[in-house]
Amino acid sequence: MRTRLLLGMLWCLGTMAYAQDFKFNKAFAYDANSERGQSIYTAYKKAYEKSIADLVAKRNAILNEINQEGTAISKVTDGEKEIKKIETEIRELSTSLKTLNNTEDFKKKTFHAFFGSPESDAFFNVMYSEERSVINFLNNSGFNLGSKSGSVYTELASGNMSTVRLSLGTMVSNSAQEDVQEAKEEEAFQRLSTSGGNTVLTLEYPLLYWSTKDNQYNLISRFIGKATADFPAFGTQTSDFAGSLLAAVDVYVDASTSNGDIRLYANVNLSRIYGTEVYKENLGLDNANFNFGKITTGVVIKNKFNLSAMFKTFSSEDSLENRNVIIGGAFIF
Repeated sequence: MRTRLLLGMLWCLGTMAYAQDFKFNKAFAYDANSERGQSIYTAYKKAYEKSIADLVAKRNAILNEINQEGTAISKVTDGEKEIKKIETEIRELSTSLKTLNNTEDFKKKTFHAFFGSPESDAFFNVMYSEERSVINFLNNSGFNLGSKSGSVYTELASGNMSTVRLSLGTMVSNSAQEDVQEAKEEEAFQRLSTSGGNTVLTLEYPLLYWSTKDNQYNLISRFIGKATADFPAFGTQTSDFAGSLLAAVDVYVDASTSNGDIRLYANVNLSRIYGTEVYKENLGLDNANFNFGKITTGVVIKNKFNLSAMFKTFSSEDSLENRNVIIGGAFIF
C-alpha cells in the first residue's frame, strides 16, 4: 500500500514539475534555418529589445525627476527604490536576450564539440525545450517494468549552471519476488539500470552534437555524473542506507519521419560506479566498484510518448550481464 501511494505521489509531482519547467523555452524551439524560424527569432528579439528600451527610458525619467532641485526626500527615496527594481528587470531581460542570441548562433551550425559556457547553455535550451524535446524524454517522468520488478522515476527540478545541467530526481521501485534476498537484488538492479537510485543528483555536460538542418537525424554524446542514495523510507527492501557515485559516457542517436511524428532512437551508456558496502550487498556483488553498460532502443510518438526497451546490459560483474529486458514508458511534458 505504501509503495502504491508513493508511486502515485511521484507521478503527480513529476507531471506538475514538467508542466512548469520549460515555460520560457518555447523561444528556443524554432528551426533556425527556416523562414518561419527566423521570423520567430526576430519577434522574440524585438520583444526583448523593446522591453529593455522601455525600462531604460522609465529609469531615466525617474532619475531626471528625483534629481531636480527641491524634490522631497521621500520622493527621492521612493524613486531610488523603483530604479533598483527596474535595473533588476533590465539585467534579467538582458540575460534572456543574450541566451536567445547564443541559441540562435548555436542552431545555425549542425556540428558542435568541446562546449564552452554559451554553447552548453544553448545546447540544453534546445535539447530540453518542450516543443523540440530531442532528448527531453531521457530524463522525463516515466515507468520501467522488468520481468518481476517495476519502478517509477520523476525529475523534480533541473537547471543550467555554466557549462553543465543539474537535475534532481527520485524513484520508487518494487519487486514481485517472494524471497527477500531475491527481491532486494531485483529492486537494486532495477534502480541501477534505470535512474541509478531512489534519489539521484545528475550532472550533464555535452561532449558532441551533430544534427541535420531539419533535425531529422541527431547524434548526441554527453558526460553524465550521478550521486545516488537509496533511503529505506522510499520503499527499498533493505533497512540500511546505500549510495553510489557514477561517471558515464552516454551516446544517443535517432532518426525521425519527415514530419517528426515518429522518432526511432538508440542509446548506449557506459559507466564506472563506486558504491558503498550496502549498495554492493543489495546487488549481490563481490565488488563495490565496477563497470556497467546498457543499450536501449525506443520510439517517440509525436513528441508526446516514449516507449523503450533496455535489451542489453554488460558489466565487469557477471551477475549484472543481460539480467532481463526492461520495458519503459514515459509521457513527455
